[in-house]
Amino acid sequence: MRRGLGAVSVLVAVGVASFAAAAGEVVVIASNLPGVTAGATVNGERVVELAAGQRIAVVTGTGRSITRTGPYSGPLAADSGPADRSLLNALASLVSVDKGGRTTLGAIRAAPKGSPRDPWAIDIARAGDQCVLDGAAPMLWRANAAFQETLVIAGSAGEATLDWPAKAAMVAWPAALALADRESYLVRYGSAAEPKRLVLHLVPPALPTDAHKAAWMAERGCTRQARAVLAAATE
Repeated sequence: MRRGLGAVSVLVAVGVASFAAAAGEVVVIASNLPGVTAGATVNGERVVELAAGQRIAVVTGTGRSITRTGPYSGPLAADSGPADRSLLNALASLVSVDKGGRTTLGAIRAAPKGSPRDPWAIDIARAGDQCVLDGAAPMLWRANAAFQETLVIAGSAGEATLDWPAKAAMVAWPAALALADRESYLVRYGSAAEPKRLVLHLVPPALPTDAHKAAWMAERGCTRQARAVLAAATE
């Protein structure tokens, strides 16, 4: 386990030295334990004692999400399996801690202001890479739902125009406009002078866990959505 965990009450099981090399590693996604920071990679077989109010969320090398909440005494992530180093590294890179000690993941129930609560929603005001689940019906999201507006989306397969009703924060992607992986779409909302260029990535449904989805999304630039998916998985 990385240095700093000594501030936590940790009991090492008898014989840990004999199996430490084979024990699966896990990455810490969220933690309020002193000395245990989000993004750290630790031994999943460690036995921890958590007091009331303490919480730690980890993801194993197989993509399984585990959350321990105090009072708790036992393995952090028993039978975590062999570590997939590339997956753990990708997840660790998504997590950081600000000067106030808060993880960038935050809580899925408290989405950052100006961001959709649904991690899969397409933010029409955000240019660049965004991810949607392949085979699912994507939703479009806007921050200000006070007025009725017109939305025009243009891609290589054609163009579609939507009337966005007042008080509706989300509308469905137009069925007449086919989605394609890594396709660029120009989105013009209301009276905006310049359209936004979105690049949509279709997340393969075969990815086994939300952690794998988050890692895949992060590699393609969908960092905000990847963090939201990962946060939801460890709630």
